[in-house]
Amino acid sequence: MTMSRTLICSLAALTLTLAACDSVSDDAGPTTIDADVLADTTGATDGDGSKATGPVGDTDSSTATGGPGDADLSTATGFGDSDLATSTGPSAGDLASSTASGDGEAATGSAEPAAAAPTEAPDDTDLAEPSLNPAEAKADSPDGLLATTVSVGVYPDYDRVVFTLEGDGAPGYSIRYADEAVEDGSGTNLEVDGDAVLQVNITGTRYANEGETYEGGPGTFSPDGTEEVEQVRLLSTFEGQTQAFIGIDNADTPFRVFTLSEPSRLVIDVVHQ
Repeated sequence: MTMSRTLICSLAALTLTLAACDSVSDDAGPTTIDADVLADTTGATDGDGSKATGPVGDTDSSTATGGPGDADLSTATGFGDSDLATSTGPSAGDLASSTASGDGEAATGSAEPAAAAPTEAPDDTDLAEPSLNPAEAKADSPDGLLATTVSVGVYPDYDRVVFTLEGDGAPGYSIRYADEAVEDGSGTNLEVDGDAVLQVNITGTRYANEGETYEGGPGTFSPDGTEEVEQVRLLSTFEGQTQAFIGIDNADTPFRVFTLSEPSRLVIDVVHQ
């Protein structure tokens, strides 16, 4: 009897021990780490190394679509991002390509526009053929131009007279041969060297402002080494136009006219006879 009771107790104890072991193997316990939890979490304060879609506080190294506070290293569309790739947020501090305002990017940042280079005269083959016909064009200057200097150059086939003007836009002009050099306003007949007079009216010009100083201005210029241009007289401005006269050595000498910019210039080529 005593041995049977002892055997029964031993079997009961063994049964309890086996049940306890099964309970431990089925319980993950609070200290168990599951890799899937770190890969697929969607919490708001993730510190994972894979993918997160939480709204704030993400510090992941892959892709985030959260709001402010992202410090990811890939692609973000939230504002306040400090990512290093591409951002469309309004205050991103990225270093590559951005369409946001106020960015500190180093690739597509805006800069002050460079100053426009002076336009050069076209090749002779691209210019109109010289003729004796009057030449006219309307001015395109918003604030008016100020006539400043006159220069004369000698080329193989023509003498070139250049009137330089200060201001924005293109001057207008009316250029034709005249019987005499008559000053507008006063009606005074002027002496101009040469056998013919080419009258030049530069339109779209203005008076100098009070106290305004500038290089050049009205004057008489007698160049050396030219073949056709004997003298140039630049007069003052009157009623929105500036008058000049070019003394030509031979009558019936063809000429052509064009303008250049940066600075504004009126160019007259007088063909060698």
